[in-house]
Amino acid sequence: MSQGVKPQFGHRNSAGGGQSSARAAGAKASASAGSNYSMTALLDEQSRQRTLMIVMAVGLCAMLGWVYFSLFNEESIDGKILTSPQECASFGSASIEDCTELWNRAAKIHADTAPAYLKMEQCEQAHGAGRCRQAERSTIAARQTKFIPNMAAFMVERAPSGDMSLSPLYRDPKDGPDQWRKVGPATGKS
Repeated sequence: MSQGVKPQFGHRNSAGGGQSSARAAGAKASASAGSNYSMTALLDEQSRQRTLMIVMAVGLCAMLGWVYFSLFNEESIDGKILTSPQECASFGSASIEDCTELWNRAAKIHADTAPAYLKMEQCEQAHGAGRCRQAERSTIAARQTKFIPNMAAFMVERAPSGDMSLSPLYRDPKDGPDQWRKVGPATGKS
């Protein structure tokens, strides 16, 4: 090498160096002509695609989770002791209108099947003061003038066939906090 010429990076200092660099430049040009991306741009594009796929997958999982927990994760009222239509509706598996209808149907069943007394005093003696009322909702005419304990709750039970039965419940003063009394057999199938 001569003293005045410094070798530069990427250049060969040979007589055929010009031809080989021209061939290499031509190969790069033909490779670039076939694809508009350099290797860095290609890797950047793949990285963007992977990121987009991950974001879409996370979004899909979040949406499916929301759908599951908001629509399909309602707690069933089957087998629960329900003390009001509002409590029934709070489980999410029935609307307030449906729960009010169930409450009214259970009250009619209760009026037909609860223990009946000729006088209010007899009923209150057995069930406690303020815990009785007239059975005017009864579908049995003879019971409409009698007195029955108040319905305090009802329970919905659904059979595997899809039939639903309602069981009205009442309480006595001597009953514990988790003790309920059922009137007759579960009726009111729908």
